[in-house]
Amino acid sequence: MTAIALIAALLAATDPSAADPLTAEISALDTKVFDAYNRCDLPAFSGYFDSKVAFYHDNGGATFDRDAMVDGVRKYICGKVRRERITASFRV
Repeated sequence: MTAIALIAALLAATDPSAADPLTAEISALDTKVFDAYNRCDLPAFSGYFDSKVAFYHDNGGATFDRDAMVDGVRKYICGKVRRERITASFRV
């Protein structure tokens, strides 16, 4: 195998969207959710969750309502933190 072909094969192996259509779709949705989260676009962010979402926080406990979860993001997350995926750790 030539060096260029080997490098291309290694890059394809580390790109989660290159694996299969389901992985590509999940990767794209993951990107959209965290983009909305990071920009505090709460209408877009909330649209990714069922109205009866179950969200578990290690300190705050459980939330079983989308509006309450999104309100928590508004109060405690917006403008304070960012989430970024570590591509190498992304698995489906």
